[in-house]
Amino acid sequence: MAHRHDTSVYTQAFPDDNALVFSPQSYTGDDASDALQATIYRIVDERNYGNLYIAEGVYNITKTIYIPRSVRLIGFGKTRPLFVLPANTPGFDGTGKGVDGGQYNSPGYPGAVTMFWFTSNRPTEEQPPADATAGTFYSALANVDFRIMDGNPMAVCVRAHFAQNAFVSHCNFYLGSGLSALYEVGNEMENLAVYGGKYGILCRQTSPSWPFVLMDCTFDGQKEAAIASWTTGLTLFRISVKNTKAAIIPFGTGNWEKTYMEDCVLENISDAAIQVDLENNGFGSLNARHIYCNNVPTPLKLRESGKMLAAPSAMYKIEKLVHGAVMQDMIADSKIDTIYEATPLQAWQQNPTISDIPNLPSMTEWVSIKTFGAVGDGQTDDTAALCAAAASGKAVFFPEGWYRTTNTIVMAENTQFIGMNSISTQIILKDDEPAFASFGIPVPLIETSRGFNLLYSLGIDSGGKNPRALAVKWTANAQSYMNDIKFVGGHGQVHKSGGWVNVYNANRTGDADPAKEWDFQYTSLLITDGGGGVFKNIWSASPYSDSGIAIIGTKTPGKIYCTSLEHHVRHELKMRDVENWAFYALQTEEEKAEGLEALPIEMVNCKNILFGNLWIFRTVYVHRPYPDAIRIWNCANLEFANVHNYTQMQYVFDNLITDPAKNITALPWEAALIKVTGHEQAPPQTKSFTKIASGLTFGSGAAVDSKGNLVFCDALQKRVYRWIAAEKRVELLCDLHWAPMCAVFDSQDNLAIVADITELRSEAQRGPRRGREYHPYYMWFGPRGPRVYTLDPNNPYETMQVVEPTPVADANPQVVYHPAHAWTPTTFIPEATKPLAGYYMLPDGKTAIAAVKDIGRSLLLSAAVPGKTFYMVDDSINRTYAFDVAPCGSLTNPKVYAENGRYGVLPLPCGTVIAPDGYIYEIQNGTTIKQIRTPERATCAALLKDGIALVCRNSVWVWAKE
Repeated sequence: MAHRHDTSVYTQAFPDDNALVFSPQSYTGDDASDALQATIYRIVDERNYGNLYIAEGVYNITKTIYIPRSVRLIGFGKTRPLFVLPANTPGFDGTGKGVDGGQYNSPGYPGAVTMFWFTSNRPTEEQPPADATAGTFYSALANVDFRIMDGNPMAVCVRAHFAQNAFVSHCNFYLGSGLSALYEVGNEMENLAVYGGKYGILCRQTSPSWPFVLMDCTFDGQKEAAIASWTTGLTLFRISVKNTKAAIIPFGTGNWEKTYMEDCVLENISDAAIQVDLENNGFGSLNARHIYCNNVPTPLKLRESGKMLAAPSAMYKIEKLVHGAVMQDMIADSKIDTIYEATPLQAWQQNPTISDIPNLPSMTEWVSIKTFGAVGDGQTDDTAALCAAAASGKAVFFPEGWYRTTNTIVMAENTQFIGMNSISTQIILKDDEPAFASFGIPVPLIETSRGFNLLYSLGIDSGGKNPRALAVKWTANAQSYMNDIKFVGGHGQVHKSGGWVNVYNANRTGDADPAKEWDFQYTSLLITDGGGGVFKNIWSASPYSDSGIAIIGTKTPGKIYCTSLEHHVRHELKMRDVENWAFYALQTEEEKAEGLEALPIEMVNCKNILFGNLWIFRTVYVHRPYPDAIRIWNCANLEFANVHNYTQMQYVFDNLITDPAKNITALPWEAALIKVTGHEQAPPQTKSFTKIASGLTFGSGAAVDSKGNLVFCDALQKRVYRWIAAEKRVELLCDLHWAPMCAVFDSQDNLAIVADITELRSEAQRGPRRGREYHPYYMWFGPRGPRVYTLDPNNPYETMQVVEPTPVADANPQVVYHPAHAWTPTTFIPEATKPLAGYYMLPDGKTAIAAVKDIGRSLLLSAAVPGKTFYMVDDSINRTYAFDVAPCGSLTNPKVYAENGRYGVLPLPCGTVIAPDGYIYEIQNGTTIKQIRTPERATCAALLKDGIALVCRNSVWVWAKE
C-alpha cells in the first residue's frame, strides 16, 4: 500500500450527527484560537470524550490549544485543514518563557511553546495545564496540516505525550525556522511529513514508559536532526530522512535508547546518521534492518568512544546493523557487540519500500450502520442491524455511539467496520447475555471471514460476566487489517459523565463489582485457523479475559504493531503452532492485584517469530517475584531484537526467557539481540557452586559476622536466616511482621536489620512520614518507609531495639553503610552525593547506617570507609559507580566504574569486583574479565572464609571461586 503525504484521507464530511464540527464559519475574525478551544471544551463538558471534525480551510492559531484526554481532532475535505502560526506570534517568538513557562520541558528548551497540547486535564485558572500522562488514552489528531511562519524559533506544532489508543496521523508540518513538529510523543504515529525546522521530533520517555511506533513518515531539511530522543523506545518503519545533519541523535547526553528500524531510507546525511550514547551499557541498543542509504558516509557513531562505521559505497543497503548486548543463542554469553552487514547498490530507487498498512476505502463507498437500522444508544438490541451490515460485504461506518448485540456478528468477505474513536464508538455485550453464558466452547462477539476484513477505530466490549465470550475470532487473510481497537473491560474505561470506571475493590483484591470474576472469559482476540494480517494500536486490558491475544494454528504471516496487553491473570500473549509472525513495540504489564501469577508470553511449537522492541513491565505495586517473562516449548528460530524487562520495584521477572523442557534460560534482562535456535542444550553444571539453603521466596541482604556466619533475609516471608559456618547449617533466626530487606553487623557482631514497613496509625497519630519525600518507590504506597532495629542474633526476640536517626553533628562513626543500589532515574548522582543529614547508630558506637530513604528499598547495604572506594549501582540502568568517601561517610566524586551490576557489587581483597547481574561479572579496573553463569540468579554476594556466598532468589549458594 502507498500513502501520499499531500492527500486528504477523509475527503468529505463524516455522516455522524453525534459529533461536533468546526469550520471557518464557526468564528469571526482572523484568529480561530478561542473559538476552537471553546468547541473542544464543549465536547469535554457535554460528553467527556468524542470527536471534533475540522472542515477544510486555513485557521490562524495564536495561542496554545489544549486537547484534554479522550478527545480527537480529525480533519476532512478535499484538502486537509491547515493550522497556521502567524509570523512573530508573541509567546512563540523566543522572547519569553512561553505559555507553559517551560515547566514540562527538558533542559535546553525551557521556552518551547506548543500550538496543540494534549493534556491530562481541562486547564482552568485554578488548575494549570497538566501534560498528558500514562492515563491519557484515546486522544488523537488526524488529517490536518501545520505551518509555522517566520519569527517563531521556539514554536512546536504538537505536544503528544499520551498513552494507549492515541495517535497522530496524516499530517504535514511546514516548520520554517521553528523548533520541531512534535515535542514529546507516545503510542503511535503514521504518515507524517516534516519539512524544515531545527528538529523533526524532540522526545523523551513516553508517559507510560513504553515504546513508540512511527511509520510511513518523511523528514526533510531539519537543521540538526530528524529525531532527538531519550529512552523513547523508537520503533521506526519506512521512515525517510534526507537533507539533514543526522537522522537519530540522543536528546542530551548519557541517555539510553532502544531503537528498532526497518525498511527505512536515509539520503544526504552530512553527519553520522545514527548516534548512540551509553554504548557499553546493556540498556541501550540498536537494531536496523533493510536500510537504504544514499550519500550517507557514516551510518553509525558511538558517541562515547567516537567509533564510527563507514559506508561501503555512495549508495548501499544495510541488511543488518546491531549494537548492544548480543546473545547468538539462549545459552551463549551476553556481550556488547556491533554487527554490521551492508552491500553496495548499483542504482538508487526513489521509493524502495512499500507500506504494509492498508488504505481505508474511499469515503464515497462508506455506508452508515444507521442505514441498516442500528440505534447505537447502548440499550437497544442492534443485533439484526449489525448482522445485516456484517453480511453486506461493504465498508460500514459507525457514528459515535454504543451498539449492543446479543449474539455473534459474522463478517462476510470484504466487510469493513470503520469507526473514528475507540472509546466513544463501541460494539458491546451486556453482562449475562444468554448466548454467551454458562459452560462451553467460546462464542465470538465478532467473527471474521477467511477472506479480507477490516476493523478500524472501535471499542469491543465483551462484558465481565459472559463466561463463553470471545471478543473477536479472527480468521481473516494476510491482507486484512485491525487498527485502533480497544478491547473494553477493566482498565481504561471512561464514564460518559466524566471520570474513570472503578476497577478494584477497596483493598485491591478483586473487582469493584463482586459479581464479576477475573479470568472467567475467553481471550479478547483469538487469531486462528490460518488467520493473519496487520494489527496496529491494539489495547487489551480486561482482567475478565484469560489473555489479551491468543494465536493458535496459523502459518499465515502476521504483524502486530504498537500493542499493549496488560492486567490479565494468567497470560498476556499465548501462541501455539504459529509460524511467520512479527511483533513490534509489544508491551506487557503486570499489576499486583490481578497479575502476580501472570506469565506475559508463552509459545508452544512456534517457529520464525520476531519481536522488535519488546517491553515487559511489572508495576510499582507488584510486591513479589515471578520466575519467567517468556516461556517457550519446542520452539525454533525465535529472535528478540531489543528487550526491556523492568520495574520500579525489585521484583523484575527473574528470567527473560525459559525453556522448561530443556532446563535453560536466557538470563539478561536487557538485550539488543537474543536468538533461540531450537538446538540449545542445557549447559553443564559447574562443581564450584554448592547450595547451602533453599526455600526462599526472594533472598536478599547478605551480611557476615566476625566468625564467618552469614545472615540473609526474605522480605516476602518476613524472615531472617543465619548460616552457621562452623556447623555448616542454616537456622531460622527470627520472623517478625515487618519486611526485612537487608542486614548489617557492627564491630561487636550486633545485628541490625533494615525493614520496609507500612504504618497502620492514622495520619494525626503518625506525625511526619519518614522516608516519604518524593521517591519513585515510596510515593505510591501511602505511609510507607524504612525502619532500623538491632538485636542479639543469639537472643533475637528479647533484644530487639528500634534505632532512631541521629543528626550528623551528634555522631562520629568510623564506618557508614549505604544502599548498595538505588532506583532514581536522572537523579542518581545528586541523590547519592547528597550530604548526610543523619545516621542510624549501631550499638558499638562505631558503625552507622546512612539515614537515607533508599535503605528501605535496598537489597544490600555496603560499608563506606574513608580512604576506600565505595561502589553503588544505579539499578535503573545497571551501571556501577565508584565514589570517594568523606570523613563523615558522605559519598563524593562519582565516576562510572562498570556497565554491569544490579543490586550491589562485592569488592574482593585481590582488587577485583564481583557484580551479580544475571551472570556473575568479575570486573577489574572497570573491565569485565570473566562472565560466569550461576545455577540461579543471584541478588547479592558476600565474602566468606571459604568462598563467596550468593544469596539468590530461592536459594543460597557458596561459590568456591578459583
